[in-house]
Amino acid sequence: MINEDKKEKMTPSPLVGEGWGEGLKQQTLSRICKLAFGSLTNSTPVLKLHHAHRVSPKLLRNRRLNLFAIRINSLSLNHPSAIPLSQRERVKRQFAFTLAEVLITLGIIGVVAAMTMPALIANYEKKQAATRLKQTYSQLQQAIAFSVLENGEIRDWNWPQENWFDTYIAKYLKLSREKTTFKLLDNENPDQVDYIPYKQISGEQERGLAILREGFSGSKSYILLNGVEIITYNNSSSNGADLLVDINSSAKRPNQFGKDAFFLVMYKDYGLQFFGMKPDGECTYIGNRDRNYFMSSDSCEFQYQCNREGRGMWCGALIMIDGWEIKKDYPW
Repeated sequence: MINEDKKEKMTPSPLVGEGWGEGLKQQTLSRICKLAFGSLTNSTPVLKLHHAHRVSPKLLRNRRLNLFAIRINSLSLNHPSAIPLSQRERVKRQFAFTLAEVLITLGIIGVVAAMTMPALIANYEKKQAATRLKQTYSQLQQAIAFSVLENGEIRDWNWPQENWFDTYIAKYLKLSREKTTFKLLDNENPDQVDYIPYKQISGEQERGLAILREGFSGSKSYILLNGVEIITYNNSSSNGADLLVDINSSAKRPNQFGKDAFFLVMYKDYGLQFFGMKPDGECTYIGNRDRNYFMSSDSCEFQYQCNREGRGMWCGALIMIDGWEIKKDYPW
């Protein structure tokens, strides 16, 4: 016997009719709705089936597939995969570059680089030269200041003095190494003498400056920690001594006055000065020592001026009076 409560629980569902296993079908429809729409409500119009109609398995399966299709389409509407493959390929082709376009672009970049790189490199080298020259000048002046504290005023030093740079300057500098004294100059066969290979700013080989002839007065070379080389006369005169500063050492090019080589004088009365800043008795021109003086070919008969026809010994003085800067009209 089945009691009345169980009979009421087995009452056929009004949604699907009688004889179909009402409880199982109700669960199946609920799962379909959850898969398709997330949840089933009584207000869902698609699933309101009249109790008078029976739902066949085939129809139910078709409706389930339709519900899945609706759900999937609604979820993937904005996904890139929703765009047809042929359309996506057309979009990609629209934004692609051809090989010819790429080669033309690279060619243009190469031409622009070839036009601009030399100027950029030259500007960089100018700034480096001015900076290193200023640093070296400051180091020498500092060493001289320490020497004055220990040895008295410059004018009171022993002039002329053998090994003057070792006695008064070198021990106050931070040196990495020191070169040996150069060979003696062969005055009888000057063409056979190996000169230190320095050029004038005009590009000509410099052979007139005595300090560059190996062995002249026992010239000596000193290398600072930053690679700057200082070449000096080992023996000074009664008025002072000369120095050549190579900001990247004589072992590296260009070894040219006005670019990496600069000429200074240690005066007994004026201290360390760039060549040309003080009267030296060689040039008869009398006038203000301004940038026009250092760049004019009429300033000195020995062609020390800093221009493309000169030897370039005054280029250090020109850089200093220009505020440690290499101007556009500088003969680089």
